[in-house]
Amino acid sequence: AFFIPGPIANTMQCIVSIAVLVLVLDVVRRCTLVYKPELYTIFYNKMPESVQGWIPAPEENA
Repeated sequence: AFFIPGPIANTMQCIVSIAVLVLVLDVVRRCTLVYKPELYTIFYNKMPESVQGWIPAPEENA
């Protein structure tokens, strides 16, 4: 077994968390776009602009 220094481990954990969050958001986006496109638009519009840069705009798959 090898030891991972704290800051590196924290950074990796952070990256993994973000990746999982993006994946979950993508699944939610695909589902809502198929069944309730207007719901996704509302969800997207409530997001702060910093988050909107990470998730696709509703128009993209509409």
